[in-house]
Amino acid sequence: MSNSRKDMERTMRHVLSKIDTSADVATFNQEELYALKQCQEQGFLDGVRIATMASGKIVATFEHPKLTFKGMKFLYPYIDWRFIIPSVIAAFEVIVIIIQTIQLVKTNAGR
Repeated sequence: MSNSRKDMERTMRHVLSKIDTSADVATFNQEELYALKQCQEQGFLDGVRIATMASGKIVATFEHPKLTFKGMKFLYPYIDWRFIIPSVIAAFEVIVIIIQTIQLVKTNAGR
């Protein structure tokens, strides 16, 4: 993923966070408005009308903006612990087996 894409996703999350916390949405700059447009195209929010003028300036009107479920999933990614915890336990078991094998080799080498 390129830096520009990461930057855009970071800006999109910032914009969605502002909307989610009911912050002042009238203070968006053009970069944030572009990110807002991307969020709307992705289906991350409702209650926003966005238009691009002939000059390229983006204008948004807000009518009770709110995040969709898809937007919430983008803003707050879910971590599925069902796969992480068994992997950590398996790695720990492998480390214990390696340590036990090393100790066994040392005791057999000393005989």
